[in-house]
Parts: sequence; structure tokens; C-alpha cells
Amino acid sequence: MSNPLLARLAIVYGPPDSGDPAAYLAEVARMLVKYSDADLQRAGDLIIRTHRGRSFPTPAQIVTACEDAKPEPAPVQTKNDPAWSAAAFADADRLLKSDMGHRAAREGWALGLHDYCRKHRCLPTPAKIATIIGNARFVDRVASGEEPLVGPFEGALRKMARTFQDKRSEVAAKALEGVTDSTKRMTGEAAE
Repeated sequence: MSNPLLARLAIVYGPPDSGDPAAYLAEVARMLVKYSDADLQRAGDLIIRTHRGRSFPTPAQIVTACEDAKPEPAPVQTKNDPAWSAAAFADADRLLKSDMGHRAAREGWALGLHDYCRKHRCLPTPAKIATIIGNARFVDRVASGEEPLVGPFEGALRKMARTFQDKRSEVAAKALEGVTDSTKRMTGEAAE
């Protein structure tokens, strides 16, 4: 059987009570093609945890479990959220052009600084800087494989961390835009 959910259910509940169990399972499988493997895994857990009785679940119960097991979509940021406004991004971009922004770009925490500035519309305190740097270092450890992760989402989390690193590079380039080598030397930013 190619459908992992139906295979699990057959192990737990036995074959469906039908004159033609194979055709029955094929019909149910056809209704499940739109669900991801992760959705099917969560639906199987839900059915096994909640289904009463020893008989094979009905098609309606299986599809309902698949719908119920789908993760909630991430909340959509509305245009009314001030942290996502064009003005908030413009303020963060401006604050990134500061000495602190240049330092963050050089040291690899410019994305965290930009996010902080976008949300709070000011530069962070030293304590907040330490948190931002710590978060950036964590992302680096996850991306490089140094941070131990377990579970089915390990690969996705490492990929997401590399995406954050790429975005950080873009933000760092924006922070250093227009900073010339002579300006870097005057501010101590030039490589030695």
C-alpha cells in the first residue's frame, strides 16, 4: 500500500470491513492525495489517539483527521501593524547606517539589528545587543551543523538558518553601502 496513513491504520485496525478492501482503500487514498506526508503522519497520530472502537475508521473520519491535522497558517502581518510599515523599514535602514550598524555588518548580526530597529524604531541597549549577537551565533551553529538538532525537521531548520544567513548578508551590504575604504579606515572598520 503506497499511502503511509492507510498502511498505519491497517496495522492498527486491520483491513476495512468491505467486500473489496483493496478497492475501498484505493478510493480513500484518492481522497488523500492533496495532503503532505507530514499531514498524513499527524492525521494518523490523531486517529490512533482519538478513534473509538476496533473497526477501520470511515473515509469521513480519515479526511476530517487530515484536515484537523494540517498546521495553522502563519498569521498574516497586516498593513496596520506598525512594525511592518514602510516607515518602520525606512527607520531601520537609516539606523543601520550608524557605527553600530557597520559593526553589526562586520560581525554578522546585521539582520537581528535591523529587525530590532524595525520593531522598536531605535538602536538597542548593550543587553539587547548581546541577545541579538547570541541569536546570530545560534543561527550560524544551526546552519553549520554544530548545533545538535533532532527530529523530522532538522534539515528544514538548517536550510532556514542558511536562508537567514543569506538575508543577513544582504542587510549587511545595505548597512555598508556607500562606506568607502577611507571612511572605514577613519572609523577603524578597515581590514588589517
